[in-house]
Amino acid sequence: METLSSIPFLVRDIRYGVPSGTTPQFEDKLRMSFLDSYCNMYLIETVDVVAKMYGVTREEADNYALRSQKRWKDGK
Repeated sequence: METLSSIPFLVRDIRYGVPSGTTPQFEDKLRMSFLDSYCNMYLIETVDVVAKMYGVTREEADNYALRSQKRWKDGK
């Protein structure tokens, strides 16, 4: 079941309203959750950097993931 689209937007410091003539700034809580605060990069960017650093190709990563899924299924 897909649930990511139901994650709310966040508006900070709005408890007592916003000054007249200003627009509240909405933050996408889902997008924020994918940001690695250690290196200030999104996780997909971090994965790309690490894959290049260790020479892991997309095909190798996909094969590893498939093998992992098969092992899980066999152990079920």
